[in-house]
Formats: sequence, structure tokens, C-alpha cells
Amino acid sequence: MLIMALAALLGQELKAQLLVKTDNSKVVFTRANLEGASKVADADTQSVPPIQRLELDRITVTASPSWQTQTPGAATYLGLARLQQFDYSNVHRVLSQVGGVYMQEEDGFGLRPNVGMRGTGVSRSAKITLMEDGILAAPAPYSAPAAYYFPTMARMEGLEVRKGSSQIKYGPYTTGGALNLLSARIPFEWKGEAKLMAGGYGSEKFSVKIGDTRGQFGYVFQGLMQSNDGFKELPNGMETGFDVQDYILKLRFQSDSSAPRFQRLEVKAGYYDELSNETYLGLSYQDFQENPYLRYASSAIDQMNADQYQLSVKYFTQWASGWNASLTAYQQEVNRNWYKLDKVMGTSIGAILASPDAYPAEYASLRGQSTGNADYAVKANNRAYYSRGIQVQASQQWGWSESKMRLELGLRVHADGMDRFQWVDDYRMEEGALLLSNEGIPGTDSNRLESAIAWASYTQLEWIRGNWSLSPGIRVEYIDLSREDYGKADVGRSGSSLNVTDNMLWAVMPGLGFTYESINGLNVFGGLHKGFAPPSPGSSEGTDSEQSLNYELGLRWLSSTRFSIESAIFYNDYSNLLGNDLAAAGGGGGTAQFNAGAVSIWGFEWAGNYDWLIPNSSIRMPLSLVYTLTESSFNSSFDSDYGPWSEVSKGDALPYLPKHQWNLGWGLVVDDVQANVNYRHQSDMRTEAGQSAINADNGIEGHHIIDVSMAYSINTWSTFQLHLRNVLDTRYAVAARPAGYRPGLPRMVEAGIRLDF
Repeated sequence: MLIMALAALLGQELKAQLLVKTDNSKVVFTRANLEGASKVADADTQSVPPIQRLELDRITVTASPSWQTQTPGAATYLGLARLQQFDYSNVHRVLSQVGGVYMQEEDGFGLRPNVGMRGTGVSRSAKITLMEDGILAAPAPYSAPAAYYFPTMARMEGLEVRKGSSQIKYGPYTTGGALNLLSARIPFEWKGEAKLMAGGYGSEKFSVKIGDTRGQFGYVFQGLMQSNDGFKELPNGMETGFDVQDYILKLRFQSDSSAPRFQRLEVKAGYYDELSNETYLGLSYQDFQENPYLRYASSAIDQMNADQYQLSVKYFTQWASGWNASLTAYQQEVNRNWYKLDKVMGTSIGAILASPDAYPAEYASLRGQSTGNADYAVKANNRAYYSRGIQVQASQQWGWSESKMRLELGLRVHADGMDRFQWVDDYRMEEGALLLSNEGIPGTDSNRLESAIAWASYTQLEWIRGNWSLSPGIRVEYIDLSREDYGKADVGRSGSSLNVTDNMLWAVMPGLGFTYESINGLNVFGGLHKGFAPPSPGSSEGTDSEQSLNYELGLRWLSSTRFSIESAIFYNDYSNLLGNDLAAAGGGGGTAQFNAGAVSIWGFEWAGNYDWLIPNSSIRMPLSLVYTLTESSFNSSFDSDYGPWSEVSKGDALPYLPKHQWNLGWGLVVDDVQANVNYRHQSDMRTEAGQSAINADNGIEGHHIIDVSMAYSINTWSTFQLHLRNVLDTRYAVAARPAGYRPGLPRMVEAGIRLDF
């Protein structure tokens, strides 16, 4: 399966005509400026001239530290140099280096990330605004936001996180934050890279990237192939790993530098293919303690097949007057079928592993020990998604009295949907092997369409006077949600028993942020904004949208290009938190959402970096510390059918929200050798709402993980790399859902070579 398509570089990029706070002059994007911005994209952005940094900052959604002083909210940018230190393919491990972000591992490889921010739920990253190059990246962001497809971390050149009032323009999910992954940029001169890595559990990774600019035309092509046999153990010895291919092509056409008005057209095409032998089936607590890497025989045929196509086109222009505008059209299609064990002898696998003693026959059959007349229901969770739209951004700035003003406007018209056409096959087990007994009819398990049409707009004004900056803004969303359930008997979709549910809603999200820049790079920032998340199309009558008021107060200190600190206190006051009955989150799998009422979440974030230069030597020691403290509380009591919440009492803490998270980084650079150590700690974590002490019955034990990475520059064009994941071979549980306990990645070694040409 090949790709050919088109796309845009960034949905929020190239906000030209910047105002530099130390100068009243305007910065215009000439060809020379754009070339300079692209060339520094691969470098540490703190080490390049200020003007080029500002240009690069406006190509990205968030900011590198030079622009962070004017950002009215917590913002983190991890560039290519930072990502190459450990060369992580798992986005969970990358995001552990960002404060206020929570991750719940599932498969050990990060194939299906579960990411939340500032207390939002982590399940399938459904409560954050997920983007690639500024374009919504979840399969169906409004109608089915659970991200069963997630952009491949291994091919990214950067990662950005925005939290607080500064994320008001990146909806629809505005409570926790926005995550934007940056794919390969088109270089302004010939550049190529090839990487070959191999390691434990049959791990293999090969990637190639080539790009160039000739005259007014530029391009970049990137291909990635990675696979792993898997670290979990099936009794029959079958593989439990994955095979992924990912390809991206970008083309750029832009006006000549002598043209009176700058114009640029960028197209992007992408194709992703995945085959992973993954399951929803975990382990009982006792089995996990004996061997956390065991896989029950009844999950031997579980497998995910998925592919994704993306296509986008972006036009950007800037007038001599200073106005600039971009128009982006985008489309994405995701197809997936997760074929996985659902029930044994009519009982769900989640119920069996939650209470093995209550289901002794089912539990024995689940483990493949006593089959008898046991039947195994394997569900084909077959779904197709689409996401398409057009978005426009425009901005202008001007001087007024002793102040500087910048206005930014945006509009997006978007449509997305999901087609669920699922069935169940029945199996029996003979001599440890599953044999098909009855082949199900497609559409007889779930047969429905869900769709959404959304109009979203934002207006944000930045007012700068002296050391003060105020950024009022407002976001408006109009969303029309629909579910068409044809029923299990109407597989031909004649409409004989069609049940239609419609839900239309408006949301207005104002926000106000500020910054105050004092002496020696010290910067105070803060803000207040309204948080919002729409309900799902199939939610029951009376289900409201998720709404909150979010407060933030923070401090930045950028004393030099080698030292930075950012800390923030946040408080999210939910008037209504939405619960989601996802099977992946330990629910029944109905996907309908329900009101959970008022909830309070508050915390503290700290991120510090220091690049220590040993006096009178060429030795460098980069140091980093990231810490997140989080507390939470339900403000009312209620009962629900959602397992992790179930019977909630006022004052209960939310599940899957660790109180403490630490990430310590230490590096050593001596001439051509670089070594890095990353230490990550997560405290005990609840698996169900409650107030009592966390123990084996209601939580997951905390863990410590150490990764080590080394690189040796053989010459100017080749580098040897060695990565050790989980050096101490710590055995730890990452979750007790979807069904049973799941392990994190054991010790794994990877080694290889990177060629730059």
C-alpha cells in the first residue's frame, strides 16, 4: 500500500510580521528569513540569533524559550536535539519529560497512547486536543475522539504542549491542554538521514529521510519501518509484537524573494499501516505477581489491523501591510479492526479477572486450563473513521501610543464520523488452540454511524505595554452530533429499525492571560479560561457538555541560553465532568457519556533545565528536573455503571491520577561521546475512586524506571547509538484495565547507526 497525497505543514504556523519587544520594527518573512528559520529547526533553538528564533517560533504552535516569555500559559517545546538523546518511539516516555502530563501505558510500546493533562482522563487521549502539524489528528475528534490511531512518535522532529489560557485557540478540548506533534520539515538545502536499529525481542527499526529545495520548489520524504516480536509470552510461542510502516511526503512551492507579496503552497501526504498482536486481556493479580509477561492462551489470536491516510493542502500569504493569512484543507481516513477476545462462557473478560473466585470455570477456561464445553466469543471491533475540514487563520499587528497590539483570528469548518460494523465469532479450545465454531455475520454486534459537524472560531488579542502583556481571547464552537443506530438485525441498513439521536450545542469559551517580564529574565504569567469538552453523539438525554473554570499562576526564569525554569500552580474547577463508558477505560464499552457533576483538580508543575559547562574544558553536563503534584476530589456523591468510578462518595479522589511524578535527566558530553540517563518515578495510583489508603485491591504500586542512552560520532556523517530501556529490569504494573493487570516494558537493548548525508 503506497501513498500519494497532499498536505499542509502547520495549522497555526508562520504568524509573520512579529513584534520584537526590544524593537519597534516589524519582522517580514522574506525568502532569506524562511531559509534561516528552516536551517535552525534542526538545532537547539536557544543557540541561534533572536530574530531567527522568533521566526521559527511562529512556524510552530507553541514556542521555544525565546517566545515563551510572551506566552500567557505553560508551554513546552522539545526539539529534534532533545528527542534524539533517547530516540524514543514511545510517546509516553517522551511526555514524561513534560510537567502536568499524565500517561497510562497499555502495550509497552506506545502503540495506543493514553495521555491526559492537568487531571483530564487519560483513556485513549480523548480529553486533549491532539494535533499533527497543527491539524486535528484523532480519527474523529468530535464524534469519536478515542485515539485508536496516534501519530507515530518515531518519525517526529518536535513536540509541543500548551496548557492554561494560551490553548484557547486549539479546541475543541480546552480544559487540560493541546499536544502538537511536528513531522519532518522541508529543508532549504539537500539533507538526508538513514537510521538502522536492532535489539531485544526481535526489535528492528529502519528509517530514511531525504529533502531539498531547488529554486522555488522543496520537498521531503520520510519512510519508517519498525517491528518487534513482543515481550509477552503465549503458551504456543506465537508473537505478541507489532509491525508498523509509516510514510510521509511533503511538497512546497513558494514565490520568489523579489515578489511583492510572499505566497507559499504546501502539500502533505501520509500513509500508515499497523499489524499488532495486541489484546484487551490482562492478568489476574496473582498471575501477574508470578509472571507479569504471561499472556493467556485464550488471547492467542487477538490482533489489531489498522491503516491511516492523510492528505492536506495549505496556502499561506503575507501582504506588505503586515496582514498574513493561511488556508488549510485536510482529510484523514482511518480503518481498523481489532479482533480480540471479549467473553468466555458468556461472561466478559473484565468481570472474570476482576473477581476470579466468583467465576472459577470461566477463569480456568480463560487461562486455557480447563476447556470442557467453554465457548470463547472473539469480537471483530471493525470501524472506519473520517475527518476532514478547512481552517483559516489571519493575523496583524500594529503600534498604538506606547503599546503594541497583535490580533489573531481563526475559523474552522470540520466534519468527522465513525462507522461501527462489528460482529462476534465463536471459538472452542482444543489442545491449547482456539478453533472456529461459528462465524459471525458482520453488523450483528454493533451497526451504527456516528457523525459530527462543527464550526469553530477564535479571536485573540495580544496587548503589550512595557513589561506587561495581556491576552484576552474567546473561542466559539457550534457542534451538531448525530448517531444512526440501524440495530443488530438490519445488517443491510435498510432503515427498518433505525434509531436516530441528535444533539446540537453551542459553547462559548472566554479566556484571559497575562505575563509580566521583570529583570534578569524573570517572567510571571497566569490566566483564567473556560474549559470545554463535547459529549459523544450517543450520550443519553440530559447529558451535558464538560465544563470547567481553569486557573493558572506561574513563573518562568530564562536567565541565559543554558538555564531555564518554568513552574505553575493550576486549579481546574469542573461544574460537570463527563464520564465515558469505554471498554479501554474499564467500562462496559457502550461509549455513551454521563454526567459526573462537580470535581476539583489542582496541582503544581516544575520544569528546570541547566546546561553545566565544566570550566576550562569542553565537557558539558545537561541536567533537568520535571515534577508534577496533583490532587483531586469529587464534590458530590453518585452511582454509575462505569467500573473505575462505580459508587462515588463526596471527597473521593479520581482514579488513574498519580499524586507524584518525577523525571530526572543527566547528561555528559565529552568531545564526540554523549551519554544520557533518564530517571522516571510515578507514585502509587488508584484504579477506582476512593479516599482510603491505596493498596493492591484498589490501586497500582508506584515504580521507578531508568533509561540510559549513549552516542558516539564516528565522523561527521555517521553516529553509533546505544539505548537501554528499563536498565534495572523493573517489573511493574501500568494499569488494571481494560481487563486485568498489564506490565510495562522490561529491560530492552537497542543499538544501531545513524547516517547523515
